[in-house]
Amino acid sequence: PKFNDPTTPKPYVYVWYNAEGNPTKNRLSRFTWNGTSFPLNSQLIMVDQVETATEHNAAHIRFGPDGFLYFGNGDDTRSAVTAQKLNGGLFSGIFRIDVDQKGGGISHPPTRQPQSATTQGYYIPNTNPFVGVAGANEEYYALGFRNPYGFNFDRQDGSLWQADVGDSFREEVNQIFSGGNYGWPYFEGNKPNAAGNVNIGVYYAPKFEYSHASIGDLSAVMGGYVYRGAALGALRPVAPRVCCR
Repeated sequence: PKFNDPTTPKPYVYVWYNAEGNPTKNRLSRFTWNGTSFPLNSQLIMVDQVETATEHNAAHIRFGPDGFLYFGNGDDTRSAVTAQKLNGGLFSGIFRIDVDQKGGGISHPPTRQPQSATTQGYYIPNTNPFVGVAGANEEYYALGFRNPYGFNFDRQDGSLWQADVGDSFREEVNQIFSGGNYGWPYFEGNKPNAAGNVNIGVYYAPKFEYSHASIGDLSAVMGGYVYRGAALGALRPVAPRVCCR
């Protein structure tokens, strides 16, 4: 957000990607602008995490209205060991970090390293929902996703909306709340999917879901933006109607 700030510029770009290698890794990197380019040797690797699959890894990355950096990751196709837990790696979640390392009453250094990962160059916002939870990776902002391919902030009210790619039956759209648990793998959309109970955070059902049968078996939801334009009025959010007598 302060890339071109005239007084305190932060000439950085952040990239969340899958790095080839043996093993392959989820990698969050920062590159520094030198006036003409982003040299590869300016890379600061902030998250370097071993992944075991070529699917359900990495997703959107966005700065929120609060100035913190949000990034998402899928379950690495290992939902039994990556989804519904906070003490493994940074999987099956949306994560929030302070890349400015403000400290004080705003943020603090990470209390632990995620499993099979090394991290550096950021702090944990003090208002993250699992701060102080024993053994938790405090980077978690929300959890319980299969493959959170796309998410964006509503530019009008700051709310966070996300598309989670389903498995065999449902695709879903969620409104993301701090500490929210979106149910995977126990739920696929609103459909029960696996044995177990949501016992971390607060469970939220999808705001919208659709079945594969209704649109085609290979139709995965990719996500987009909240639309508030005038050209397509049917897509504008509608205020709830209240009726009294």
